[in-house]
Amino acid sequence: MKRLTVLALVLAAGGALGVAAPASAAVDYCSFRPISGSDGHAGADVLCKQSSSGQYAAMAACERLDNGHRYMHYGNSVRAGQRSIVWCDRYARVLWASGVST
Repeated sequence: MKRLTVLALVLAAGGALGVAAPASAAVDYCSFRPISGSDGHAGADVLCKQSSSGQYAAMAACERLDNGHRYMHYGNSVRAGQRSIVWCDRYARVLWASGVST
């Protein structure tokens, strides 16, 4: 997924934080699968095939179930082709997830 598409999804989700990577920091061919952790945590296992920097981190748009607050969380930085994990707060859900070049 291109960086501009990811930014558009953040804006559509209403969770834009005003932080954007340069247009040259593209991350492509990302997929994610939802994961569940202990104690009510939801997360995403993200895999991106390509990154212009060679590294990326998972990012997830999260929404708290108790008050509807939306925010972004970031996972560990890994090389393209490896998996990055991102977790939302306790009792929150993942709205969408992808990768961002690091």
